[in-house]
Amino acid sequence: MLKMLFVLCCLIVFAPMTLAQTETPTPPVPPNGVDFVWWQDPNEDAFALQIPLGWQTSGGMLDVFGTKSLTMNVLSPDGANYIGIGNIPTEWGIILTPELEAEGWANDQMVAGETGMFIAIGEFRTGAKTAQLYADRRVQPNCESYEITDVNDFEREEVDGVIYSPGEVYFKCVLNDTTFSGYYYVVTVAYPIEGVGMVWTLDTFYTMFVLPNNLPLAFNILRYMIETTRYNPEWADALSEPDPEQYAILSDQLPDDTLLKDVVSQIIELSYQRTQTVIAEHDAMIELDYEFLP
Repeated sequence: MLKMLFVLCCLIVFAPMTLAQTETPTPPVPPNGVDFVWWQDPNEDAFALQIPLGWQTSGGMLDVFGTKSLTMNVLSPDGANYIGIGNIPTEWGIILTPELEAEGWANDQMVAGETGMFIAIGEFRTGAKTAQLYADRRVQPNCESYEITDVNDFEREEVDGVIYSPGEVYFKCVLNDTTFSGYYYVVTVAYPIEGVGMVWTLDTFYTMFVLPNNLPLAFNILRYMIETTRYNPEWADALSEPDPEQYAILSDQLPDDTLLKDVVSQIIELSYQRTQTVIAEHDAMIELDYEFLP
């Protein structure tokens, strides 16, 4: 059971959910009946957050061609309840324009799929559409029966030309004669990019796969984990803009296409800028009593 839950849910990574901010934020309150402990990133000591006591935990800060990506997965001691937090900064879409078509690019073409940086030509997907696509691909094949129970696309927001599209999907999956409730929350983000038009990516990806009665508690645990996430100031201060040398190995694997290489470099810069925004958003939250370990 434990192994199957990780197969269904664990391939996700982090960018924060938009939490309602108030002028005088109050300290996050843990859900009733659950004890929490601090957990610190084992890879780069980049962040810490509170996790349920006794739950199996995996993840940490990852480095993807010089950009940073946080991954966080927790599994209850009985192996029946899973929560994941994340983003996928290595999966991008490029919206086809007449100019790109004239360059020989076409929809559904994977232009950098063998490098670890997945860049495809394709239409923009909303958060809900992306969430359902991932649920259908990752969960459905493993279920004895599978049903999408609700799909919601929320209002898009545009800030300085950047479009944010949040959405969610609820589903049921029968696995080994046990019914589970599932939930995927996704925010896709579209950026204007010089010389191309628009590129888009998964900015936020949250997953829950739990026993049905535990879904409300799982939402509260997820929110508390997000609200208590803190970045190490020393790690944040040491971050620097991506150096082309860091992703030279990627450029070397790309076709001899100057435009594509330029797109990749701009995408990596966008990922870096997003990391800075994430850190700033968390720094703006209320201070928590946690001292990072060396």
